[in-house]
Amino acid sequence: MTSEDKIGPKHVLEPAKRIKILDRTEVVVAGGGPAGLGAAIAASREGAKVLLLERYGCLGGMATVGLVGPFMSTIGTEGVFREFLNRMAELGGVRGYAFDPEAFKYVADKMIKEAGVKVLLHTLAVAPIMWGKNLTGLFLETKSGRRAIVSKVTIDATGDGDMAAAAGAPYGFGRKEDRLTQSSTLFFRVGGITSSHVNRKLLNKKFQDSKRNGEISIPQEHLALPEKGSTVRKGEGSVNWTRIPKVNGTDPLDLTRAEIEGRRQVWEAIKFYRKYIPSLKNCYLIDTASEIGVRESRRIIGDYMLTEQDIIKTHKFKDTIAKCSYPIDIHSPTGPGLRWVPLKPGTWYEIPYRCLLPKYVEYLIVAGRCISSTHEAQSSLRIMPTCFATGQAAGVAASLSVRDGVPPRKVDITKLQTILNRQRKS
Repeated sequence: MTSEDKIGPKHVLEPAKRIKILDRTEVVVAGGGPAGLGAAIAASREGAKVLLLERYGCLGGMATVGLVGPFMSTIGTEGVFREFLNRMAELGGVRGYAFDPEAFKYVADKMIKEAGVKVLLHTLAVAPIMWGKNLTGLFLETKSGRRAIVSKVTIDATGDGDMAAAAGAPYGFGRKEDRLTQSSTLFFRVGGITSSHVNRKLLNKKFQDSKRNGEISIPQEHLALPEKGSTVRKGEGSVNWTRIPKVNGTDPLDLTRAEIEGRRQVWEAIKFYRKYIPSLKNCYLIDTASEIGVRESRRIIGDYMLTEQDIIKTHKFKDTIAKCSYPIDIHSPTGPGLRWVPLKPGTWYEIPYRCLLPKYVEYLIVAGRCISSTHEAQSSLRIMPTCFATGQAAGVAASLSVRDGVPPRKVDITKLQTILNRQRKS
């Protein structure tokens, strides 16, 4: 048995009759990040009764609590994602693909409410309720204790495939040779920037010198700066520079280490900026993300696994539900280094619906960065616009499953694609 065939341990569930049922719904979505938002809004707009669960006090996931930004550029941004951009722009919360996380939170609240989605914040989905191989609901942890949700279809948009793995779906983890995942990053924002004009060659040399003499220890090959255009306000910049290798995003010990190490690296960066960069000599730290940015953890194995060759050869599929043109972008799992394989300009690959269907479990759909793919392919499709797209497809599929009285595997692909095309054009 290879790591790609590894089956997550089954959760020992308490009898549902001992747990208070908090709600009954048609579609429950675990996770309120980009994939979960796309799923919940799309399903509700197609008439399904939807409940969205989010463990934090706001929606948005990596776009808000993770401070990941700006959005990466890709083909296939029509639909809920494009609507988010337009709605944030009305608030002055968008500049190019840079966005204001606070505008994102507000727009997410409004769009969820307008779509008729019921939302529960401060609620963590902890285990599936199973009837044979059918997933029939979720156990939750709340401030009131453990509760249960009964549903007809569940969408796992947790990013880590938590519910799918606990339900017994097989999953891959990291690269084949050692199961190590891409390095993690703690994003941070800097203010007090007086100019964007710097001598990068000189500063990179200074960075290398500082690494050699032990003044700075961030395991990167090159210096990263608070970039112009990375936030919506002048004098501010978002920074993607910290790097924490060998992090298991499903292990609380590793996540704790990563959060603490990330903040240590942030202050190293601030000190370096102030000492060596004139335009940043009076810079200040605005904030760090509330959660470490995990690029990769579980990758649920579905009815089709997207591969590196699918991306490089820009494969198309009869059951396509999303497009992407973002490069293969692998941040070394062990330290410095980046593998970057761009697609030819104007080309894209497609993601088939089968990637959203976990093996061996029924009435469950996955969306976001944990869909069925290899380590290499996942490095491309993990970006937030594509997570919105796979989430939207999952939501429409869930609504069709409920409406037609069939498992998600039996959903009519032509109907699914027709509705997605309509939603993305409206």
